[in-house]
Order: sequence, then structure tokens, then C-alpha cells
Amino acid sequence: EMIDILINKVKLLDISIDSIFKYFDLNGDGSITINELVISLKKLNIFNHIKNWERHIHDIIKSKFQLTDGSISLNDFYNYIGISNYFPDIIQKITKIFSLAIDKGLKIEDIFNILDTNHNQSIDLNELTDGLKQLGTFNELNASDIQMLIQTFNSNNSANSSDTTISVNEFISFFEERINKYKLNQLIK
Repeated sequence: EMIDILINKVKLLDISIDSIFKYFDLNGDGSITINELVISLKKLNIFNHIKNWERHIHDIIKSKFQLTDGSISLNDFYNYIGISNYFPDIIQKITKIFSLAIDKGLKIEDIFNILDTNHNQSIDLNELTDGLKQLGTFNELNASDIQMLIQTFNSNNSANSSDTTISVNEFISFFEERINKYKLNQLIK
């Protein structure tokens, strides 16, 4: 199948899945429309050997993905290739970025304060979304992805799973250990 050919080519070239998603997400809104997919696939010249492949792409995508709004979300994309939980990858990237910021003299609390734009000692969905997008690496995340990320913070640090914000203590607790492990792993390499 065409999608399997694409996925196998990506794996063969050892390209990260989120890089591929960004390549197809032409407008950077966090989802891939059928039109974006066709335009991007034409540039890759992968399916030139398949006659009239563009006509079939919509049906193929509909059969492979549960399209709610006519586009493929990052979550749909990861699920299709067999990755059911991509948050460890996202958290790893955030940890790496925060570690670099700490190397430049920031503290974890300083990073929290940058993200906490309304200065109420908690980071909400909008603040986290805006902050991650400013980092330039997380444009593919949508509101439900960010909400699940907030729940990841809270499930590790709070008994209240309906909490929709991240406190300064949750933030520091969550990243302190991860950043230390990341730095240790970098030293070992």
C-alpha cells in the first residue's frame, strides 16, 4: 500500500516521525489535510510509478485514519505507525531544550515563569500551548495533545487528575529529575 511504502521509506532513511509530520503539515497548524499530503507526496516523487495515485489518496487516507475534520492529527499519524503514546518523545524533547536553557544560566523556575505569562503561579492550556509553539518544535501539537501533556504532569505529581493547570512545584518536580538524568546520559555518551 502507498502509506506503507512511505512509512518504510522513512524508516529506511532513519528520519524522525515528527520531522516527517512537519514536512507534510505545510501550514504548520498541527494537522495534515489531504491537499497538503498530495502536494508533499508529489515533491517526494515516491509514487510516480503508480498511475493516477493522486485520485486514490483520499480513499486510502479515509480507510487508514479516523478523520474527524478531514485531516490527520499528529496523534492519528503516530497511532497509524504503531506508536500509541508519543508523549515520552515530546517530554524528552522539552527536557533537552530546558537542559540547554539551564546550561545558559536559567533555572527550572525561570523557565516556568517564562511560560506563566499571566504570573498566577500556574501554567494553563493556553500558556503551555503558546510557550511550546514559541520554542518552534511543537507546532504540530493540538489542544487535546497539550491537555494530555498537562495530565501527564498532574498524574505524576498530583492526586487530582481533573487539574487543568501545572503548578510551579509540579513543573520543577517533573523536570528536575528528567534534566539531571538527561545531563548524566550526555556525560556518559
